[in-house]
Amino acid sequence: MKSVIAKTNLYSIEIDAAKNRAYLAFIGFCRGPEDVPNLLDDVKKACRGLKRGFTLLTDASQMKVPSREVVEIHQKSQQIWIEGGLSRTAEVMSESVVVRMALDKYSKITGMEKKDFNTFKDAEAWLDLTP
Repeated sequence: MKSVIAKTNLYSIEIDAAKNRAYLAFIGFCRGPEDVPNLLDDVKKACRGLKRGFTLLTDASQMKVPSREVVEIHQKSQQIWIEGGLSRTAEVMSESVVVRMALDKYSKITGMEKKDFNTFKDAEAWLDLTP
């Protein structure tokens, strides 16, 4: 059963403690840090609700190309997930090549290993294989 950690106009975070999984969705266009002032604290709160080795399903299907001002926030949030005990990430990607490239770049910089998917069903199935 999922618990809502945060739900805003630009993102939502839920956790499923039984599955030891976090769900992060980005929606629309984020202009800058002022649009997501609580994101990093919300990520920390989600991590506290899970055990080390948790998985993350990220929904970027509705995300718009992020502004340059938001890059650091995305990278910091990925670092928090990793330090919090993240084991695997499945990302349901946007059809936008630019969004895909940006998210791949962030992950490469932070070292967050992820696999991209076109459907939630496939992403969830892959994460369910996590030991």
